[in-house]
Amino acid sequence: MRRVKYSVVGMGLALAFLACTEVEPQRYEMRETVQIAEWDVRILHREFLSPNLTGLAQVMSLVDAEQLVAIHVALDYERGEPEDHARALGRLLGSVSLSEADGRKRKILMAPLTQSHFLMLKSGSSTSLEHLQSLAQTADSDVKRGRWVLVYPVSGRRDSLSFVMRNYDAASGQPRRAAIMLRR
Repeated sequence: MRRVKYSVVGMGLALAFLACTEVEPQRYEMRETVQIAEWDVRILHREFLSPNLTGLAQVMSLVDAEQLVAIHVALDYERGEPEDHARALGRLLGSVSLSEADGRKRKILMAPLTQSHFLMLKSGSSTSLEHLQSLAQTADSDVKRGRWVLVYPVSGRRDSLSFVMRNYDAASGQPRRAAIMLRR
């Protein structure tokens, strides 16, 4: 009886250890589609933002970073149920981070923006009211097409950034972790 008890405890500890170890992420390039759970994820491009932009100056004062990077991403909800879309999006966004060359992991800075809202943020008060209104009207189209902008704080180094995703619901053939290299 005692031997069975120790082997069960040992097996439990081994399983706990395996669950805590990091799986090396499978590497992808920008514009390559990665299947993560119900989603097809594709990084369209990256954009480094000036900390002096009208809409971002206040944000920069709150974070430990030299600049911000905007990741333009296509998130296509391919394999899930329509009523689960919001939950699945929250889970996906909670599983992503930006990894810098020094190993620092950064979490998304603000709520995901549609491309239209991102353009409004960038233009601040330097654009016409008509232009802002036209951007606001296209936001629904961005949501339906799954086009989002994720903003992250980063150090001054622009090299070796990677967009890392953990796949909590990995289907057969999907990576458990994926890293998309953010090269030009």
